[in-house]
Order: sequence, then structure tokens, then C-alpha cells
Amino acid sequence: MALGSMDMCICGMVLSLKQKDEKQYRTVQAVAHDFCLVAQELLGLSLPLKWESFAEATAAPCAVAKASSSAPVMLELDEHGRVKNPVGLLAARGYELGSDVRRRVDKTVGKIQEVKNDFVYIMLSSGDIAKEPIDKILGNEWVVFKPKDDAQVLEDLSLYGPGTNPEHESFMMTALIATQLQKLGDQQVGTEKLALQTKPNKHLQALKDIPKGKLILVPTTSKIVHKASGQANFFEVETKWTMDAKKFFLCSSCILPKDDAKMKPLIVPFFFVTYTEDEEEANVKLHQMTAEKGSSIKFPVFKNTKKIAAGDLVQCYKAKESKATFQVQDRKVIFYGKDEWCPNQKKVGDRTFFSFTKWCPQLTFMLTGKRLRLDSTRAEQSGSLNVPIIHKILEVRQEACDKAFVEAMKVDDASEDEEPQKKRKTAKIVRKASAKDLHLIPEIMEVTVGDFQLALLSEGLMTTTIWMELRPENLSWLKSCVQAEEALPRQ
Repeated sequence: MALGSMDMCICGMVLSLKQKDEKQYRTVQAVAHDFCLVAQELLGLSLPLKWESFAEATAAPCAVAKASSSAPVMLELDEHGRVKNPVGLLAARGYELGSDVRRRVDKTVGKIQEVKNDFVYIMLSSGDIAKEPIDKILGNEWVVFKPKDDAQVLEDLSLYGPGTNPEHESFMMTALIATQLQKLGDQQVGTEKLALQTKPNKHLQALKDIPKGKLILVPTTSKIVHKASGQANFFEVETKWTMDAKKFFLCSSCILPKDDAKMKPLIVPFFFVTYTEDEEEANVKLHQMTAEKGSSIKFPVFKNTKKIAAGDLVQCYKAKESKATFQVQDRKVIFYGKDEWCPNQKKVGDRTFFSFTKWCPQLTFMLTGKRLRLDSTRAEQSGSLNVPIIHKILEVRQEACDKAFVEAMKVDDASEDEEPQKKRKTAKIVRKASAKDLHLIPEIMEVTVGDFQLALLSEGLMTTTIWMELRPENLSWLKSCVQAEEALPRQ
């Protein structure tokens, strides 16, 4: 039978005869290879597969594929009248154990659980077991299909609310700063006594005498930036922002009058105050000022510290920048064999902590013995700290901080006139701890990862930066974990 099938396949290929629902071969070697596979199954022997390199994939039955109606299937039986090697025969046709299948007639779906005594047992979606003869399965009455992914449901949306998102909170803080700055602009005085020279140099000068304390210049602007560090022409706004290490700055949005009518001029005297290294010439000074009483947002404003005579320039004292000086600090160095590394570190009490991320090149080399290579073409040669243990440390730190945050936020709901025997109630905390909650959380968190205890800093919460106590046993444990785990694929 197998030889006859092979002969028909070769004839069909040579004569270019295409039979519907039959496998189409590109080479005679592929036909010979499939013949050897069938012969192995029939004889129960291991045959040399000389043409294995010419093997061509056989498409598994699919729910969306067009197929003819089911037809009788010829099956080889053993001496007891049972199908030989039914599991292998089904697997060769794509019906493996655990496969999801669908019945053509009524679209009933299930999963192949077992093959026994020429029957295929299918666990239906209803929970019942369907017992189908193997010839019906091979006759395409059931087809293999890929079910849709299960729906993913986020049950507690409060964990992902606006208050936990640094970008959204930064936007809200920027809006609040703009509102407060607008109110502070109403307190600006003395600008009607100023003039601005634009050429050859830009500077403010007094048109009339300005008594001491009668000039207040506010940095009104539409450019409020949120950055890690400022620039020479940036003015920092003091806030209680703690969600990240960035700060808020004001920068000039002034536009001088030009012949181009499309450009609408905007002049804010604050940004045209010049600086002098002579304290005697200086007549204004930067002060921190709030727009409203009790506000936590403080803006820099210029106030005159003495009388400014008519014709004088408006100048602020700025000390001459001193030359860089040498500084010496005591820091710990990590040694491993011939390699050494001095990481970023800080002391909390008498304990030293160091920071790292999974992309730290020095630590990657020490723990894996391979250099970190970010080039995608050399990813296989690269060391990697993108391993489950790093993610586990971040997860454990978050859980410890969440627990400490809940303890810190406990409130007593009992009023003063309640009976003494009534128990205290605790307000339910419905969000995770974030960087803005660090002032409520202990700086040092004692945690357990697996069965190993170590100390972490709460600093770096909601980021991938880890602050771990700098101890040899911590590094040895981390190295053993990294070497025992397989690196996760790069995203």
C-alpha cells in the first residue's frame, strides 16, 4: 500500500497532476522520505532516513481550510483487529494529545484527552467527554483549530489610576504651576518705571527713581519644563514633587517686537535682568514667593534691595564662578578575580548600599562572565541580567513598600463620642505605593527573596533601579541565581 501511494505521488508530480486535498511535493526525494516514515510506522522498525534534508512540511487540518466531505479512511490493523500505533498515526495528521479540535457539523469544540482502543476521547467545552472512532477523526469530521486567547481582565483599576502615573501627575503639576504663576503675576509692581534696551546689549534700566522694595518682577511664562537638571537660563520652581528625581523649571517665552506682523511680541522684564560680580552695583535679589498663603509652590521673583535711581541698570549679584577643586571621597570597590568595579553608592547610617539595573555593563560581566552587547546582531554573545531573579527582587521590593505604605496610612475612623469598646476601623488602601510616598515608607526594607534575606532601599520604587546592601554574600547569592537562570528574550 505504501509503495503504491509513493508510485502515485511520483507519477502525479512528473505528470503535473494535482489532486485536491493531496499533499503536493516539489522533489522526488521528499516523496521517498515520506515513504520511509510511513514504512517505519507500518513495520515498527527504524529505517535510515537518507532524504531527511528534503523533508517538506505537511499542513495540519484547519478549521478554515477548505476540505471535501468526510470519506472512508483505510487503516492498518494488527492481529487483534485494532489500529496500529493510533497515537502516532493521529499525530502525523496533526491530531496530537492536547490539541484543540472542532466538529464540522455543529461546531462543537473540545480538547483531545486520550486515545484508547481505537477511540479518541475529547473533553468538550461543556465538560462532557466525547468518544469518537479514530476513523472519524482521520476522516476530517473533526479539525484542529487554534482557539482565541482568553480575555484578560484588570479587576482593580485603581492600581492604574491617574494618581499612580508619573506622566499624568507631571502634567497636573505643570497645570497647577501655571495657575499659581498667573495669580502671582497680579503681584508684580514697578514695571511702569522700567525701560528695555535691546541693542547693542539687552538690559533693563530705570526711567524713574524706584524706592526700596517697590519693584517686584515675576517670571510669567508659558514654558514650564520638567527635567532632571536645569540650564543657565532656567529658574527652578520649588514644589513637593516626589514621583521622580526631575524638577520643574521656568524659561523665557519672550518675543521682541519685529517688523514681521505675524510675530506677536511678549516682554517679561524678569528675564532681562542682568548679572554683575560687584555686590555694590547689584540692586535686586532673587526671593522665593508663593501666589497664595499656604501654597507649597514657591516661585523665584526679583525684588529691589535698595533704591534704584533713574538711569541705573537693574542688576542682580552673581558670584564669580570658582575654579573646580579636587575632592576625595571614601568608596568601596567590588573585586572579583582580576576585575574591579566602583558602583554608585550611598550610606544610610553605618550601612552601604549600591545601585544597579539589569543593563549595568560592569555587573553583567562580573555575574555572567560575558560583556553586555546591545547590538542585536551579537545578542547571542552578550551577557544579560534580564533574568527572573532581577524581576523577582523588584516585585518583592514593591510588595514590601506596599505593606509599609498600608501601615502608614492606617487611620482611626472612630469618633470621640463613640463607645470605648468599639473597634478601630482602618481605611482601605486601594493603590500601590509609588515614589511620591517615600516619605511615609522606611528607607531600608528588609526583604526575603526565595529563602535569602537581604536589605534594599525603598529609593528607586516604581523604577528598574535597585539599591542593594553592599555585602559579599549578597553578590555571591545574586551571581549564583543569575547563572542558574536563563536570560529572558530582549523586547
